[in-house]
Amino acid sequence: MTLYTLRLLGSDVLLLIFTVLLCFGIWGMFRFKTNFGRILNSSKIDSVAAIFLMLALILRSSSFSTMIKLSVILIFYLLTNPVVNQLIAYSAKKHLNDEQLLEREGLK
Repeated sequence: MTLYTLRLLGSDVLLLIFTVLLCFGIWGMFRFKTNFGRILNSSKIDSVAAIFLMLALILRSSSFSTMIKLSVILIFYLLTNPVVNQLIAYSAKKHLNDEQLLEREGLK
């Protein structure tokens, strides 16, 4: 087997894992009843699935410069994604607390 064939085989395996993770993510969106469970599910599954997709694209890229660009995108994604997911969950929890406060005060 040549190196190119091994890269394509590895990329195919990563794309299969990506597809399975997305299916689990979609199933989890219907399975969880609370908004926080849905946020947690979507942030974790989509993050891991996106990592597998980027790694598969890196393996499939034909030029070294494309590999470097995709690697930089992956590193940027790994650095920013946890912060964004935390902000989304914080905003949802704050909004829920504000609604509960308004209901207790009878203003809603």
